Amino acid sequence: MPDGQSAMRHAREGINERKRKAVENVIATMVRELDPALGNDSEIARRAGVHRNFVAKFSAEIEVARAEVNRRYLTGQGSKAALSVAAIRADYETLKQHAAQLDRQNRALRKRLGIALGDEAVEADLGTDLRPALDALREQRDTHAVRVTELELELHGMHEELDAARRTNRRLMREQNLTTPAA
Repeated sequence: MPDGQSAMRHAREGINERKRKAVENVIATMVRELDPALGNDSEIARRAGVHRNFVAKFSAEIEVARAEVNRRYLTGQGSKAALSVAAIRADYETLKQHAAQLDRQNRALRKRLGIALGDEAVEADLGTDLRPALDALREQRDTHAVRVTELELELHGMHEELDAARRTNRRLMREQNLTTPAA
């Protein structure tokens, strides 16, 4: 039985050694990248794949690493790396916004192209110029859109009047109930 216990103890020591190396590697990487999360045990544990309580054993090493990061900032050695990370993030956001803008422009141009090609296809198929009829339909559509907007505004006004009438009705019923004795 002692052989089984020593094998288990040896396996446990190997697991703890791998965890220790993982935590040390994460701390070294965070120092190299000047990561502001260096003081956060939970973040270190997450990156190393260990429990937060295991990282607590490394508090002295973490303090030394934080002192190293502070020293780099004070001597100006770390500002270039920190600025480059910030610059990369800013560039990424800018490029992401630019890509979204280009995507919107692409969709609008595809829509315009589809309309233009559709008009050409209809003209080629029927052999006539339907542009006056299309213009008339578009004008009619615009007229109807204006009318719908006017009706929506009128409906909104009616809703306001209805709400005012309901408030008045509630007030009058309340006054009537207060002045009329209960039977």
